Amino acid sequence: MAASRIHELRERREAIAREIARHPRPITGCDVHFNRLLEERAAISEEIDRLEELQALRTKPTISSP
Repeated sequence: MAASRIHELRERREAIAREIARHPRPITGCDVHFNRLLEERAAISEEIDRLEELQALRTKPTISSP
């Protein structure tokens, strides 16, 4: 489940990156749409990192004590 969510988030992040690349140069602090795209991309990247950490913890072998 986490792997499919990570895949979805990566696809959305790539779509945002393409939209940012096509966007006309913003006027700093004045382009609400551009700023929203940047914020959404950052939030998606943070969520991907969080899910990948959780996934790594689930697959990490545990060491049992004798």
